[in-house]
Amino acid sequence: MSNSKSHSREAERIRNIGIVAHIDAGKTTLTERILYETKEIRTMGEVHDGTTVTDFLPEERERGISITAAAVTCRWKTWQINILDTPGHIDFTGEVERSLAVMDGTVLLLCAVKGVQAQTETVWRRVAKHRLPALAFINKMDRDGADGERVIGQLAARLAIVPLPVQYPVVERGIFLGTVDLLSGRTAVPGPAGRQAMESVGCAQARQNLLERLAENDDSILHDYVAGAWPTETALRRAIRRATMNRRVVPVLFGSSLQDTGVSDLLDAVGGYLPSP
Repeated sequence: MSNSKSHSREAERIRNIGIVAHIDAGKTTLTERILYETKEIRTMGEVHDGTTVTDFLPEERERGISITAAAVTCRWKTWQINILDTPGHIDFTGEVERSLAVMDGTVLLLCAVKGVQAQTETVWRRVAKHRLPALAFINKMDRDGADGERVIGQLAARLAIVPLPVQYPVVERGIFLGTVDLLSGRTAVPGPAGRQAMESVGCAQARQNLLERLAENDDSILHDYVAGAWPTETALRRAIRRATMNRRVVPVLFGSSLQDTGVSDLLDAVGGYLPSP
């Protein structure tokens, strides 16, 4: 019995996930940054140099695209995260389909400039068919023309999901500086920009939207909402996990994998909100 309980506890700390997206949304770069952030590699490779871990075939390194799904493992805090970096090109959709069969959850990656694209819709239909809980990571927030709010609208309109932003992006003069955590109200953005973002009307509205969306899906949050009380951070995280596991919402995070911004927050979300085997 003790061995059974020990194995159960170990399994609870495992996350088997896949990263799915349209081609060139940044899946391989994100995977590379995850490996670096978790200290699995000492230096970060680049897709354009053909030096990434998961694009290992000569054809992949020459063309700069993923052809086969590549599996890597890393450890983050108390979790073991097993990742499948899947192809984004339409010609290799079958490879994505095979990969989804062994996933417990997914990270849907989107470009903050191009938003939901044709292959995004294709891979999302397959994620929905397998009924997999998911997170969304809006990548390339550092690019000209990035618009996270527009992408969130596309997630709802074109993919028929309920996006739940758990962060508020901090942008100053068109430059992406980081995010405010809507659950805690804290930010890692230093100086006046971070303080102004935390105190802004937009951030306050985003926190209110988060609370209302959770209240629609969780009785414990609804009780606090009706009472006019702000739930504890722990209660919010538990409610988000329940709603994510039941596929009622898709938590949304923001970042730039190329700049290694937002990757640690994404890892926290994978461990905190996606299921174990």
